Amino acid sequence: MGKTCLAEAIATHTERTLHTVWGKTLDFPISEAFNVAKEDSVLLLDDIDTALFIQLPPIPGKMDIPPPMQSRHVSSLRHDLENLPDGAIVIMTGNTAEAFGRDIRRRANQSFNFELADSQMIRDTYLRVLGSVDEKAAELFANCVPAGRHTIAGLQSFLQRYDDDPNGVTEALSEWLNEENEKRLIESPRHAL
Repeated sequence: MGKTCLAEAIATHTERTLHTVWGKTLDFPISEAFNVAKEDSVLLLDDIDTALFIQLPPIPGKMDIPPPMQSRHVSSLRHDLENLPDGAIVIMTGNTAEAFGRDIRRRANQSFNFELADSQMIRDTYLRVLGSVDEKAAELFANCVPAGRHTIAGLQSFLQRYDDDPNGVTEALSEWLNEENEKRLIESPRHAL
């Protein structure tokens, strides 16, 4: 089960509306996201660590040194968490729990670690998404996809493109793995607070 499924399950179980804000596309003050955090809702701040920190440009003449990160929205997020209405549920997700900082983590009631897919998870995801009982193809897929580098959601998203054509998986896998490697900035487990 992934972060989004967890949020959807909580919203369904508590009979609340789920509101999602994507950190990667957050172009307004984070406090505005909390306007929907009411007693009858679940607010999912997905990949919120990407909105909390921005990569500064490289330092001239020091291209071999990674550019520093600058925090933004952190004090606003801390304030909004402290002033949530009673009964409001907020779920924050990111690449690592440490990215949220101690002050934000301290305000969390629960923290969950979503490990990246191991070989067995990769195999099972193949069988579940493609509705296949082709164990040999599932094993081949699991052997081709590196364990510990992909989320279940990412695997599902890729496989769902080929649910009508399982052979298309084999043809597109190498290109997909290359694309995933290029966009991978941090290879770490996913977290939800």
